Amino acid sequence: MNTPTMSESSLSFHVNGKRVCVKNPDPKTLLGDFLREEMGLKGLQMPCKQGGCGACTVLISFDAAAHANVCSCLMPLCSVDGMHLTTIEGVGSLKTGLSSVQQAIVDYNGTQCGFCTPGMIMSMHGLMLDKSQPTAEEIEDQIDGNLCRCTGYRPIFNAFHSPSCAGSQFICHMNKTNSCRSHAMDIEDISRSLLTRLVISEEDVVWVRALVLKDVYDILRTNSGKRKVRLVRGNTSTGIYPRVDNDVLVDISRVPSLLGSSVCYKGITIGGAVTISDLMLLLKKHSNLSKSYTPIFDHLKRVATPQVRNVGSVAGNLMIAHQHGDFVSDVATILMAAESRLTVCSACLNTSEVTISLEEFFRITMENKVITQIFIPSLPANSHFITKKVALRRINSHPIVNAAFKIQVDPETGLILPGPIIVYGGIRPYPQRAQKTEIELVGKSNMDQKVFGKCLSKLQKELVVDPSFRQTKYRTLLINHFFYCFLLSTYPKDAIPHNHLSGFTQACII
Repeated sequence: MNTPTMSESSLSFHVNGKRVCVKNPDPKTLLGDFLREEMGLKGLQMPCKQGGCGACTVLISFDAAAHANVCSCLMPLCSVDGMHLTTIEGVGSLKTGLSSVQQAIVDYNGTQCGFCTPGMIMSMHGLMLDKSQPTAEEIEDQIDGNLCRCTGYRPIFNAFHSPSCAGSQFICHMNKTNSCRSHAMDIEDISRSLLTRLVISEEDVVWVRALVLKDVYDILRTNSGKRKVRLVRGNTSTGIYPRVDNDVLVDISRVPSLLGSSVCYKGITIGGAVTISDLMLLLKKHSNLSKSYTPIFDHLKRVATPQVRNVGSVAGNLMIAHQHGDFVSDVATILMAAESRLTVCSACLNTSEVTISLEEFFRITMENKVITQIFIPSLPANSHFITKKVALRRINSHPIVNAAFKIQVDPETGLILPGPIIVYGGIRPYPQRAQKTEIELVGKSNMDQKVFGKCLSKLQKELVVDPSFRQTKYRTLLINHFFYCFLLSTYPKDAIPHNHLSGFTQACII
């Protein structure tokens, strides 16, 4: 394979403060396997290898102030070059002293089988690095990605909420030191490796770390029609579709032009490698710009887990939906309803650039193309935007059906203005817009029950569940239910009959 000249073929990173060098690693090796088998760090567990249980959680640090919990069962070893890793062994022990989080688990009897405990502690450890006194909601959100399958969850929950844990300064109880920072790393040393190109080849798989977008285009162009290329941000897609036969893996997590973001009165623009977690931070910070931003943020909290969102990109999620029609993407559904636009560049057509809607995105081929930007516009002040989802559980579960709705109501006439958007996922391959129903709504009163009945009838004819999707009757009921909840959400609360109040909610998940 012809690739740009690279200067490194070995990895260098830190684990619990110790420098680790790996020469010519296998690009297929996962971080969790390496830590357990090669370094003997058996504290992390790898029961699911899907990024679903959180028992394999470790902390990665990019610099002195940037930390993220990740699932080591999905993280490629090659992707941690130049990073600092902390495992449960590096947080504290009986010999070196327990951290405040570990001591709280002891004090509150937070273990039964103990299998989930290391991952739980690592999640809380990561939160405490960013916030020494987190709120109850922040604690609960942080451990969304950790499953406890026995009766130890309540004691763990109580331990993390206790003053000795959440209200502490994370001081080691035995040696009175700040154990979470005792494994200091040489930030300058790590930063140097982040600026170095990397290529690692083993048998039939090649790992390439791109430093600029041109590297990505060159690799796509050179291998077009010869070898399969996959762009990798966090490798989280392998938790859903593990059988990947790609020949060339291109790490885009260090490409500056894909990591940027900007905000103006028109909306939020993010690069193609921006993670879901980083988008959520932007949506929360700038929620006053658009009525759609808070509902999108709330819905994204129910996508995957914090560990997956920390490294999984928004564009990557869209690409999974593009490549796999059976994947019901929450991200695609809500961004389509929010009128988001994608900037797509073709590596083989002189890097020509086009800006398209989500509907157009699902109609075109993405071979040798890259999503370089995603724009989420701010909506007018008189807009209503809500999202819905039903899944087997509230956290980290694929939707059975999801939906997102955008509508504008004239404040003077009370009539629906042109441009409503109705999007459903989980009824056919790819998100589906109900365009005939959208047209039917225009110029009508959103509070007219006759309008609801007529539009619902049209919606039922327009969106028929594909027989290949299971539970077709149930999905059809959800289509109807979501639509009714959507219209109710546009009512003044005092105008809703008491027996219908349960359908009035701005919450994104039911």
